[in-house]
Amino acid sequence: MKKHTFKEWVATTRYWSFSVSALPVLAAVALLCSMRGFSAINWLNVVLAVVGVVLFHAAGNLLSDVGDYRSGADSEEAFAVPNLVKHFFEPKEYLMLSAVLFALGIAVGLVLVMRSSLSLLVVGGLGFVMTLLYTKSKLAWLSDANVFCIFGVLILLGTSIVAVGEVCYEVLWLSLPLGLITLSVLHANKNY
Repeated sequence: MKKHTFKEWVATTRYWSFSVSALPVLAAVALLCSMRGFSAINWLNVVLAVVGVVLFHAAGNLLSDVGDYRSGADSEEAFAVPNLVKHFFEPKEYLMLSAVLFALGIAVGLVLVMRSSLSLLVVGGLGFVMTLLYTKSKLAWLSDANVFCIFGVLILLGTSIVAVGEVCYEVLWLSLPLGLITLSVLHANKNY
């Protein structure tokens, strides 16, 4: 195993894409503020939610890169981070970092479950499973539906649970635009 700098490890997560996962949290909170008022929001939970969502996104990016590498979908000209194709990193390094990030994301999620509601366990668990299945969903032409559900539905529902302590279905009005934004980013990426 080669020695990598912290900056190189961070780049493997495709950190520039994290605004896509933070946006649904922030949009849901903005809507909840307009409906229930600023004081109704648990702001510590919101910050933890952004951290947790970004950790899961980073872990999912690494896992997806390994899947794309193993399936032959990546090439040396890959837009994102062709580290695996060029053997700058090995798949086991990506998988190790992905597991660490998933573990940290799960830890943040469990803290949020204790601070909010057990219903978050269902939403978060479903998001975790769907993230793990993302690469497989590409093979079945279901990756768009998978991404739409994670970024356009589950993050919104989870945010309402942690921000106000209950599922607030009104946040689902944001599902279509936020889900489509996420899909647009994926389709603009040649490595999709």
